[in-house]
Amino acid sequence: MAKLERQSNLELLRILSMFGVLTSHSLTAMYDLHTANFSLPNEIRVYIMNASVLAVNCFVLISGYFQIKQSWRGFVKLLSPCFFYVLFFSLIAFFMGKMNIKEMVIRSIFPLTETNMWFLITYFGLFLLSPLLNTAFNAQDKIQRIITLICLLFIDVYLGYMHQSKEITIDGYHLIHFVVIYYLGSFVKYINLKISNLRLLWGGYFFLVLLMTMFHMIKMVFSPIAIVYSMRYNSPSVIFVSLFLFILFTQLNIKSKKINWIASSVLAVYIISEQLVVNRFYYGGLCYIQQNYSEWTVIVVIPCIMVLFYLSCIFIDKMRIQLFSSVEITITNRLERFKGILFSLKGILFSLIGRNLR
Repeated sequence: MAKLERQSNLELLRILSMFGVLTSHSLTAMYDLHTANFSLPNEIRVYIMNASVLAVNCFVLISGYFQIKQSWRGFVKLLSPCFFYVLFFSLIAFFMGKMNIKEMVIRSIFPLTETNMWFLITYFGLFLLSPLLNTAFNAQDKIQRIITLICLLFIDVYLGYMHQSKEITIDGYHLIHFVVIYYLGSFVKYINLKISNLRLLWGGYFFLVLLMTMFHMIKMVFSPIAIVYSMRYNSPSVIFVSLFLFILFTQLNIKSKKINWIASSVLAVYIISEQLVVNRFYYGGLCYIQQNYSEWTVIVVIPCIMVLFYLSCIFIDKMRIQLFSSVEITITNRLERFKGILFSLKGILFSLIGRNLR
């Protein structure tokens, strides 16, 4: 969908990014990190949260780097797991008495708009816009691309984040922010950076996350620092460190079919984790452990549960693919035929119009 060939270094980043999404949601469910609690355990949690909050930007940067190649196949692959998992878990919620039949039907027919999967909705919007964005970027020269990038960042960061313009985006949960990050990813591919000192890059990354953690501490007692730092996706610090981490992964040389195989199902992790029944069971379970067991138990058990949940979602999606890949192919082929019919009708219509004009 987003590329012609998979590069395992960026597929690994895709896997880690989705695990980052799961981590940030888990930490948010268990703790209130926006308090003046400067204990070591809490600051470690804030450090992990700062590393995890980069995930969404990195995911979109990858799409911009390869430029989404819009097709019916990509369309089906993006939406089919959404329809499948929403229907499947809505049925479970209905039989458990957690959802009435009206809610079940509406959620199943309109899984994008009647669920809380904001990322999927926004990414779908980006998918639809991608031909326009790709054409615009590829038609520009270097100076035009730099000017466009500055203008986009001004809109997203200055007007949106710093001045909190609701019409644009105050926190990055918006198509405008995705367009900016997508364009930034395309620009990284264009400049084709080559950096040999990877140790320096890794050291720089861990230092930047530490710096973000220090900014968090300062923000708790001196709120104006929020103009530079916050955990919002379009804050200057989050965008900069996301870009730094992304560039780091572009420099890695990794080839692995296993990584590519896992990465092709990571979106399912997000979709499954956002379903009503799973959400309550998984995050509710984490909160129960956090509230009833010691700090050391939480430190050991919670990461294990998260990894197990992540791998289980991947396994479930691989079974879905095995069972329904033929259905996806059939739907894709029929959509392609429908497109062919539309083009034929368009040709006939233009031919008739041309004859009438003569």
